[in-house]
Amino acid sequence: MSSAILVFSAVYLFLVNRGIPPGPVGLPFFGYWPFMNNRNCHLKLKEMKKKYGDIFSFRVTGCLYINLGSIRAVREAHLTKSDCFNERISKFSLLSHVFEEGIGFIYGEPWKIIRNFFTKTLKRRLANSIKTHKVDSLYDSIRSTISDLKDKEGQLVNLTEVLIHKCNTNLRLLLFDEFGISYDKIREINELYVPELSFKTPMNSLLCGIIARYFVFPWMPEFYDFMKSHKKIEKLLYQIIDEHKSTYNKEHIRDIIDEYFAERDKRRDESDPSAKYFTDKTLMASLIQFVADGVLSVASFTGMMAKSLIDHPEEQEKLYEEIREVIGETYLSGYRIPKGANTLVNFYCIHKDPELYAEPEKFNPSRFIQVDGKRREELPILFGIGKRACLGENITMTEVFLFLTTIVQHFHLTSAESSNSSYELFLNGKLLIYAQPRHKKD
Repeated sequence: MSSAILVFSAVYLFLVNRGIPPGPVGLPFFGYWPFMNNRNCHLKLKEMKKKYGDIFSFRVTGCLYINLGSIRAVREAHLTKSDCFNERISKFSLLSHVFEEGIGFIYGEPWKIIRNFFTKTLKRRLANSIKTHKVDSLYDSIRSTISDLKDKEGQLVNLTEVLIHKCNTNLRLLLFDEFGISYDKIREINELYVPELSFKTPMNSLLCGIIARYFVFPWMPEFYDFMKSHKKIEKLLYQIIDEHKSTYNKEHIRDIIDEYFAERDKRRDESDPSAKYFTDKTLMASLIQFVADGVLSVASFTGMMAKSLIDHPEEQEKLYEEIREVIGETYLSGYRIPKGANTLVNFYCIHKDPELYAEPEKFNPSRFIQVDGKRREELPILFGIGKRACLGENITMTEVFLFLTTIVQHFHLTSAESSNSSYELFLNGKLLIYAQPRHKKD
């Protein structure tokens, strides 16, 4: 009997793994997860790239991951074959739990319709903000950031905390105007989201499926803080949605929530079956992504770029001088990719690829500027690529650009001796710096 089971298992594994990219075997149930940690997982994957090539596979708690370690592989998967790779993890994972039924984790026709609605709505609201001068609030928040840093007179300050406060105001006005959601509620959502963000480490984010849900996460004390915070966020957003329902007037659309209701009602009036996709759950989960990621991503990206400039003062000065001048189941590369496999866009390997970048370990932002007709090096893919690319890329990078250039224009930045690495900064949202006012004439 035992021999039959072994033979059956061997045949099953052979058929399941037939044709897929090569990769490490790992342990039963846990896969390769025990052999990596948050500090070295990117380096481990880089080592495996050297051994197995740009595209290789590994498993974590029963889930198959396909590592995409080059821009060529990413483009083949998410551009050339985007129809085959545009879904999300369907099993339990931290991301699928947080954004369940939201724009980032729905599929097929519902995803296309909801994404199309939010894409058009965000573009229209941004254009309207510019037209009605509401975008001036962005410049006001940047000016107040400069004022706040000047008031510190070069003393130690948490830049990330300052930026989160300013970004809360910007996002509130863009999505909800003055009366849709109060500033305090936006701030409360982001404060509750911090434990979630801290728990979504690279290693925890790889965990998925039944084994992870019932046999790994329950042994992590922080998991219960994660779940508790998420339930509070959901409750708060549902309260906001219910308040909007009770005061909704189709003749007076106040914010993005009212626009969602209006689109749903329009489709219902036209007997359009797609109206059923506009659920409260989809709205709530999408708002989590817009509100939390919309604020923390701007603050974190700006902070990490500021940290890089602090670590490389020569580039900080180069940027300052430039500012002064300017402004005063498919197959992938022949491998069979079974349905349900998850692509892992390996940003670290891609951005450290010596075939793409000369001296990839060196911090050199000038590499992305075309000089003397020479070919510009490949731009980073921070927001993903293809149909699942982040909707908020333009808005986020506009804010990052304005905050970073204005701060460097007015201050010379240095860090405390105990300054965190960029990785720690992204997780805990704390960047302690000294902002010394520049006394040059601009």
